[in-house]
Amino acid sequence: MTDATPQGTPVTELADWLADVRRYVHTATDEPWWFDEDELSWRLHGVMDRLPAQRNIPEQILNKQILKAPKRNTPYAEYWPDPADGEFIVRARTDLPALASFAATMLEFTRDLRSLADSLPGSDLHDARAEELRGIAETIRVALDGAHAARRDAHDRDQLATD
Repeated sequence: MTDATPQGTPVTELADWLADVRRYVHTATDEPWWFDEDELSWRLHGVMDRLPAQRNIPEQILNKQILKAPKRNTPYAEYWPDPADGEFIVRARTDLPALASFAATMLEFTRDLRSLADSLPGSDLHDARAEELRGIAETIRVALDGAHAARRDAHDRDQLATD
């Protein structure tokens, strides 16, 4: 068994997806995100810049308004997120990078386990340990494949909805 993973497999597709997630997370407005609302509009904010703490003044966060959804007096239908969707939007900015990082770590861990299992010298004890390590790596790979399949299915549903 080798570290090389053939192109087009769920593992390489997952690795490519994780690289894409890291790219768009890095280029998006900095975290944390938060929202506020009043009777006229719902607004989504993020961090435009940070001013470092100085002496007795704590770090200052410069606000960037990302989205403003008017609630009335517009010539079009007015929509804004309900509290649950607002929380989802705000939390996704922090949770998505953390989950992508975790998945990338687990992907690397499975490669390390396979490499370790392949490097054990031949003996009954080592063969048993190698199989155990391969089994752990396979369990993680199956979980990552399931996550990849769920992401692909969601992407396919999104494509159908926009067609």
